[in-house]
Amino acid sequence: MFFKILLSATIPLCLFAQSSLLERSYTFESEKESMTEAKREIQDKAIAQIVEELGVEVLGEVRFNKAKKSLSTQLANKSARFIPFSNITESKQTENVLKQTLMFKINLAEFRNVLKAIGQLEEIDKNQAILPLIRYENAILQKSSSWWNRDEETATKTLATMEEKLGEIFLRGGFFLAPANQVGLATALPASFNKSQLNSEETLKLARLLQTPYVLSGHVHVKRSERVMDQMRMEVHLNLIQAENGKMLADIKRIYDVPLTKDSSKLDSDISKKVSDEAESIGGEIVSLMTDALQRGLVNSQKIRIKFMMASQPQKIEWLKERVKAQSGSIKNVKEKSISANSIVYEVDFVGNIKDIQDKLLAMDVKSLNYAKLELTSSQPEEISFELKQ
Repeated sequence: MFFKILLSATIPLCLFAQSSLLERSYTFESEKESMTEAKREIQDKAIAQIVEELGVEVLGEVRFNKAKKSLSTQLANKSARFIPFSNITESKQTENVLKQTLMFKINLAEFRNVLKAIGQLEEIDKNQAILPLIRYENAILQKSSSWWNRDEETATKTLATMEEKLGEIFLRGGFFLAPANQVGLATALPASFNKSQLNSEETLKLARLLQTPYVLSGHVHVKRSERVMDQMRMEVHLNLIQAENGKMLADIKRIYDVPLTKDSSKLDSDISKKVSDEAESIGGEIVSLMTDALQRGLVNSQKIRIKFMMASQPQKIEWLKERVKAQSGSIKNVKEKSISANSIVYEVDFVGNIKDIQDKLLAMDVKSLNYAKLELTSSQPEEISFELKQ
């Protein structure tokens, strides 16, 4: 008996047409003498491969591998719950080998439910949950929707489609966005909370109330095109924000011109289809920015301005920026905010306390920049100022 994967998944987590279903195809071989046993072996190996791939993608490679044997067995035994359909698309029998290509449809939401049932998702959902606060406005049909406003329609096809598709894409990146209508978020709100528009303070307050570390806020706005009679314009603006400190991790803006149907009853369906088509690009960019922020240590960081005053700009100005960044491991990112003839202001992302950053910078060697020393001139929560002395 031997096992060889001849063709990997066609496209990782390729979205299937049906809601929440994914499609994957594999080709395997078996040398079992019995046709029945050979088919069973190929089927078992395909399911084992699906379980491992989804397990790594949802839990992360380190966490999955720690309990790989136990998790693989438990998930394989419950695979009928999240693999509702499989089909042999190609079969070839040679003298000693059966070779088959199998196509599977996978319910990702149900896979998560199985993981929850065996106690594997509570920590991930808590630490990587994203609260959707997206408002839908359709100026053509004169209707709007936001789950937190009791005076508005709680769900529309467009908003439900967007949350569902983004949720699938975020899950690939290791984040969890629960569609508001599925988890009953509105029931957790105080009776007095009833707003159509949320400002930044209210957005963060709501996230803390519902105990979610991240917020996906913004709007989808549909209106008639001002230039073309038979077109409508869809504007999508989404922000991913860290609830603890209000730090913006992603700011996505998209504008789409879509043919305007004369049948108003089909308008929502047309918009939903456009949202579904574009979700891959939008969600992928958000996940990429989020992942980059995590890798660079920016997610739990704070921002502060650091100002350097000087008689004249140093010739090697880039060296100053590099020195600031290298002076402390707590400094995660440095970028120029403003530059003049006698000063440079950097915006710095850091973790830890400001006093530590301040002391580390005071110890910085500035002689290679043709200055004798560095002196602290002021220290405020928003800005620390230094002067380069000759």
